[in-house]
Amino acid sequence: VRLRDAAGRLLVEAAQVLPGGAVRARGRPLAEKMLPGESWRAAAMRGVAEELGAAVRVELDAGSHSVAEEERASSQSYPGLRTLYKCHHVEGAAPGLPAGSFETVEGALTHRWEWR
Repeated sequence: VRLRDAAGRLLVEAAQVLPGGAVRARGRPLAEKMLPGESWRAAAMRGVAEELGAAVRVELDAGSHSVAEEERASSQSYPGLRTLYKCHHVEGAAPGLPAGSFETVEGALTHRWEWR
């Protein structure tokens, strides 16, 4: 989900802070794995609610939706298993998000967000 602000900047998950305090660099837009039978729109809305908070209002541009397929010889989770990834991309806006960098908490994981 490529969320942009009024200036056109892209919201990026800059890093994740793990429960033990270790920081994992990310540098990518909000993303969520789709559940079986779930539509791209429902997955995007669920991802926004889970990662940014249920109170965040999001506006998705359905006309920007696209799908890219990538086949890999091996999966990171299942080494040796040939994998086909179908990545859905959609542009949107979430008015009301902070104008600067901010953090959200999802369970024991802290997400660090910034506009780029």
